[in-house]
Amino acid sequence: MTHPRNLRLLWGYTFFSWFLVIIPVIVPYYLSLGLSMTQVFQVQAVFAFSVALFEIPTGYLSDMWSRKKTLLVGAFLLGLSFSLLPFCKAFTHLIAYEILIALAHSFISGTDVALLYDSLGARSDDRQVAKNALANLQFSAVSAESVASVLSGFLVLLSFRHVLIAQALGAWLPFVFGLFVIEPKIHRMNPDSHLENFKRVLRHIFLRDRTLRLIFLNLTVFGLSTFFAVWVLQKYWQDAGIPLAWFGGIWAVFNFSVGVIGKFTHRLEERWGPVPLLIVIGLSPAVAYFAMGWGLSLLGVASGILFYVSRGLCQVLLKDGFNWRVPTEFRATANSLSSLMFRLTFAMSAPLVGWSIDRYGMLWSLRGMGLSVLLAFVLLMIPLIRDIARKAPKGIPHP
Repeated sequence: MTHPRNLRLLWGYTFFSWFLVIIPVIVPYYLSLGLSMTQVFQVQAVFAFSVALFEIPTGYLSDMWSRKKTLLVGAFLLGLSFSLLPFCKAFTHLIAYEILIALAHSFISGTDVALLYDSLGARSDDRQVAKNALANLQFSAVSAESVASVLSGFLVLLSFRHVLIAQALGAWLPFVFGLFVIEPKIHRMNPDSHLENFKRVLRHIFLRDRTLRLIFLNLTVFGLSTFFAVWVLQKYWQDAGIPLAWFGGIWAVFNFSVGVIGKFTHRLEERWGPVPLLIVIGLSPAVAYFAMGWGLSLLGVASGILFYVSRGLCQVLLKDGFNWRVPTEFRATANSLSSLMFRLTFAMSAPLVGWSIDRYGMLWSLRGMGLSVLLAFVLLMIPLIRDIARKAPKGIPHP
């Protein structure tokens, strides 16, 4: 059964979930509290590890219990987390905050996309409709980030405290939207065989289809290649002498480009096929890292938009290719598994990146990250490109 109202409510829910006023200045804020870059990445590693720990149980809960109730729990914890952030001053306080907000994110992550596809009903079998709906959801998220970034640029001129208060107020609005969501009727897995349910999910993703497995791995790795940029761009801008008041505006432009790219992804795929888009997803982050690693310059600052071009394509093309190939009864669990791999890998590698920046400097670290992305392109993206070019040159195929 189709629930078009859910789509509108989900866009509002997503908008305010991603209305992150604090993010454009989060690194300078943490540094103002006395943290080093190593500690900044350690804090984010704790967040990533916590998400990885909570991700599968909350995704499975969504599949077995309720999409709506899972989203409401996540929204409540999100509001609570940002309400407590102004009182977190020490490194240990921030660790506790990151664990709480990780739990909130885990309840939301996977369930939002699963609810989107479930609310489309039979229309989710229409690849064009599903891809447009996913692009609209992404556009809602990045629009929120863009608007919040502009607001952040103004508020930070007053103080960090003004930014934190605005963040706390906006963080309670997803709960309001979640109250009006209609629970979609879906076929659920056997509640008496949890182990067998998990085995079924793992078999479907890793053993059933090589293309699905490669999509899963590339979604994780190239999502990471752009996510690391979130935590190095602000330090790079600061080192390059960019005024703090400009951070919000630059962040807004970069994030809005994700939404624009996402909205046009299906048209680009129809015109050129998926292969050129996959090449852009894989090589854009490498080019950006090398351009920034060349030196502190306005060119390096501008090249950061390439991360967001890659992200815009990846979050529609690969995420749709993944969700379209996963049955509805364990879609939230499958998305949570994808997020778990993403967060777990970040948790293990983030402290190393922070240590590298403190030990060897920003520029050498950026060059090393560029080389890592190129290696991933050769080992993971090229096999996916070959697979798709052989099976379905006009689009990522349905099983």
